[in-house]
Amino acid sequence: MMIGDISAIQPLSPRQLVETIAGFAGVISGRLHANIIAYALNVPSIGLVWNDKLQIFGTKIGHPERFVCPDRFRPEFLANRLIHAIEEGINQEQKERLKILSWSTLQEQFRIVGLL
Repeated sequence: MMIGDISAIQPLSPRQLVETIAGFAGVISGRLHANIIAYALNVPSIGLVWNDKLQIFGTKIGHPERFVCPDRFRPEFLANRLIHAIEEGINQEQKERLKILSWSTLQEQFRIVGLL
C-alpha cells in the first residue's frame, strides 16, 4: 500500500469534520476527538500522544501500539504504523464490548441522578 497526496477541505463544522474523516482510509491525529470519530466510523487511526488521554483511549480500543509518543514522530514510522492499522482494521468485537460498557455506564449514571 502506498500513501499518496492528501487533499481535503478544512472542516468548518462538526458535520464537515465527520464527513472528511469518513472519506479517509486512515487518520493520523494528535486530537482525541478526531481519533474517536475515526474509530466510530471504522477508520483506523494513529494517535500522536501529547497527554495520557490518547494512550488511555488506545488501550481501551485494544490498540495501544497505534498511539505514538513524540520520540517516534518520524514520517516513515508513522506512515508504516498507519499502513499496518489500515490493513488490520478495527476490532469489531472490542468495539461492540465498548458500546455495551458505555451504554450500561450511562444507564447507571442516569439512575443515580434519577433520570431512569
